[in-house]
Amino acid sequence: MRRVSGSRIADWLPPFVNAIRTFAIVGVVSLFWIEIAWPSGMTAVSFAAIVANLFPLRGDQAYSASRDFSLGACLSAVVAATLEFSTANWLLAFLLASRFSTLAIFN
Repeated sequence: MRRVSGSRIADWLPPFVNAIRTFAIVGVVSLFWIEIAWPSGMTAVSFAAIVANLFPLRGDQAYSASRDFSLGACLSAVVAATLEFSTANWLLAFLLASRFSTLAIFN
């Protein structure tokens, strides 16, 4: 008598497509990392792999979740660049820190 253990996958196409998508995204981000000699490129590769694996699992909400994540990433990049490259970055950092600490105290 043969015993079957483990789970069975009815359709192999979705996991295969997800694996190809993850491989392609990680490959592109890795090439970008190598080309520009980015010291923290492994973090970008890790985030790319996480995003490529998690968002397709959301089904119908994948588009809106991806859009919101991309918008948040772009907004945080703009804030980080403003803080890093502004001439009065100490003042801006102080104002942001004081505003967020005020929000944390009163909420």
